[in-house]
Amino acid sequence: MGRTAELVQRFPGHPRSRQVWRQQLQAQPNRWESLVGLGTYFADDKNIEPVLNRLTKTYGDRLTPAQWWSIGDGYFYGRRFEAAARAYDRATPHPQTWYRVGRSWQRANKRPEALAAYQRTARQFPGTPAAGRALLRGMQVADRAQAIALAEQVIAGHPDLAAEALYGKFTRLTGPAAAAVRRQILDQHPRTESAAQILLTTARQQAQAGNAALAARTLGVLPPLPDSETVAEGLFWGGKWASDGGDRDLAQRLWQRAIAEQPRSYYAWRSAARLGWPTGNFTNVRGLRPEVQALPITRIAGGQCGGAGVVCVGAICRSQCPVASGNPGQAPPGTGGHFYRWGVAVATGDFLVGMYQLDSLNWLDVTAAERDRIRQLQQNPNYERFLYPLAYWEGVQQHAQTWNLNPLLVLALIRQESRFEADIRSVADAVGLMQVIPETGAWIAAQLGVTQYSLANPDQNLRFGTFYLNYTHNRYQNNALLAIASYNAGPNAVAGWVARGFNDPDEFVNRIPYSETRGYVGSVFGNYWNYLRLYTPLQQTLAQLAAAPR
Repeated sequence: MGRTAELVQRFPGHPRSRQVWRQQLQAQPNRWESLVGLGTYFADDKNIEPVLNRLTKTYGDRLTPAQWWSIGDGYFYGRRFEAAARAYDRATPHPQTWYRVGRSWQRANKRPEALAAYQRTARQFPGTPAAGRALLRGMQVADRAQAIALAEQVIAGHPDLAAEALYGKFTRLTGPAAAAVRRQILDQHPRTESAAQILLTTARQQAQAGNAALAARTLGVLPPLPDSETVAEGLFWGGKWASDGGDRDLAQRLWQRAIAEQPRSYYAWRSAARLGWPTGNFTNVRGLRPEVQALPITRIAGGQCGGAGVVCVGAICRSQCPVASGNPGQAPPGTGGHFYRWGVAVATGDFLVGMYQLDSLNWLDVTAAERDRIRQLQQNPNYERFLYPLAYWEGVQQHAQTWNLNPLLVLALIRQESRFEADIRSVADAVGLMQVIPETGAWIAAQLGVTQYSLANPDQNLRFGTFYLNYTHNRYQNNALLAIASYNAGPNAVAGWVARGFNDPDEFVNRIPYSETRGYVGSVFGNYWNYLRLYTPLQQTLAQLAAAPR
């Protein structure tokens, strides 16, 4: 057996095997072994769709149910949802594959097909986490009467999801019936996301009616839910309304809770700014130069590596393992396997896939025991370093310094724009790390006096992107909120929004008419906050706050 054949046989999930198979396809585009190897072991590769198309068209009858599972994953990650639904339908019968049939049809906006698939999942796999989640998803695509009936099924058969089902029922009722379900949620399920959503909605109504103090007190009883953006938002706004009402003590308590209990949230950053922490705010963050600290060597083990695994020095990681993939087409590996595999993806520069999949651990439909295991994994410092790597750090520092920009803010923007994929191109034709549109790139080149350039070149993309971020800051007198919004929506759109009133920046964010830009602003500044948390002396302050009694 030749060395290449031995490599792909022994280590089919290693990046070198991917390279071998792609080289073979250049000579033989329909080579079965290469197509099925890539489609099975690298279904989440960012360039996999043409391979999957050829594989299913040419060899559909030869594929096993396990291989169809991997192909379904590839289409799903690539947002080809109709193809994903059809692939999962031919995959190994399993709660996850049947649930994904419904989810794929739902994402494809095929509501009847989605509802039928969700109901099939609940019938065939009763008692599994996927069955309960399928019924909840079914409520989203069902009419009012069907949704209420599905809610009753969830309440009867999946008590751990009862609060979520009740909330879905509540949103479809009016008058006394809705009020009764609302009270049931608050009385019987007070420490749930559903209760938090009701409290936040109630507080907003109270604040809009002119009773900021009452709104703050309403949010003062928010439950301490981990990783709840609803709770984070409520604690921030509760603090803001308490401050407006003159209760500075309550404001500080709520803001401190936001930071300690929801440390990854954009609203934790806003709370820290309101408390006067040296984290920057919308008006001064551009000029800050955070001290990025060196981090100790850490290690994660997994796969077939024993104690080797992935070694990280700060955010620079290298894999010491020859295996970078789970077992394709089988039941999803344990969360530890997910963590290891996708950590390796980030470590080897496959940022888009690795970061997306690590983030997806929050969305998996798993048992309560597995959910606890996920939370344990998320306490590993490598987890957040993989989610927020210091990728292209030297170039970012260099170009940020040229334009007097905060380098961590630049890094935060790149993370949102491209997930550090240097050759990525959006549906709007934006290119590269900082997603520069070619027309904008031509204008920037003229300003810089550059005639030869490539937006796909990481260094040139950083130069052009930081120039444009400097331009948007200068246009709005260094207000980073308006500069970041302009980077996404365009300066002319933001100018129109400002003309309609810009008094309170947080209210301004909520009133941004483009939902994409609203989310973008929160994501970029949330990224910035997380880089501060992970790589600057702020780590010690946060550790002390988390340990303090409240």
